[in-house]
Amino acid sequence: MADEPTLWGPIAAGISTVGAIGGFGYFMDNRLTEEFRSKMRDKLNGLGGENWPTLFLQIFDRLFDTGAKYRPRLWRSALASISVLALLTGSWAILLPNRAEELAAVFITPRAIYLVIMVVVVNVIGDFFSLWESRFVIRLMADAQNVASKSVYLLCDFVATVAIFVIIFSTTWPLSALVAILRGEMVSFEQIIIATVRAASSIFAHGLLVFSPTSAPLSDLIPLMFYTTLFTSVWVWLFMLGGLLSQLFSGLRIMMNVDKYPVGSAMAIGGVFGGLAVTVLGYVRMALIS
Repeated sequence: MADEPTLWGPIAAGISTVGAIGGFGYFMDNRLTEEFRSKMRDKLNGLGGENWPTLFLQIFDRLFDTGAKYRPRLWRSALASISVLALLTGSWAILLPNRAEELAAVFITPRAIYLVIMVVVVNVIGDFFSLWESRFVIRLMADAQNVASKSVYLLCDFVATVAIFVIIFSTTWPLSALVAILRGEMVSFEQIIIATVRAASSIFAHGLLVFSPTSAPLSDLIPLMFYTTLFTSVWVWLFMLGGLLSQLFSGLRIMMNVDKYPVGSAMAIGGVFGGLAVTVLGYVRMALIS
């Protein structure tokens, strides 16, 4: 079936991104203490207070219930990963409805077990370690004394997240081979090694920013899972961007009702730029394959 993205798809995906990110911020607003919301309110109104990474850590710990060991709870991490994957898959289905139909058809075949293994390993187990790593780096960022140092830590978080994704994703092929062996299929050690190397290289061969127009729909799972793993890093970027922009433009603070919804306002403002990025990338992809 041909790959026929709809002209309005990138706009719809961008609007969905804004709604999801902003909605998540407003959702968190109702689950944070008034003391924390007061800190956010003061920061957004330019009255000083704790830095953005420190404020973000408090939201992170509240959401993932990190406890004394500062380790996210596995079930909360899994729920967040599956929710983000579902959101991204929905946006992808809007952009490429024909490819989505082809992928859905694969999930009703025997190959579905291998896809389930891939999703569980990468976006449940892998994302748990990615979240844990991100919290560690953000803690270092909170203690950094200047913008340059914070920027370096943001870059380190991105690099570490990509590395975790590549390593965890590459293990899915040996696990799939093990399942094949248990099902009575013949799989050699050489085949496992070759498949593992191909798995790692396919991440970059198909591209993480633009879906390949000629590859099978199954390869679209690679960037979908990657974006899900990258969620925490993107969340940090948009949270801080929204906070900084709301400080610069008083009109945004009034429009978003910062005094009543400080966290939701910051995330909504950052989400607008996230949505614009999704829309632009969607049209860039359409231009490249036209």
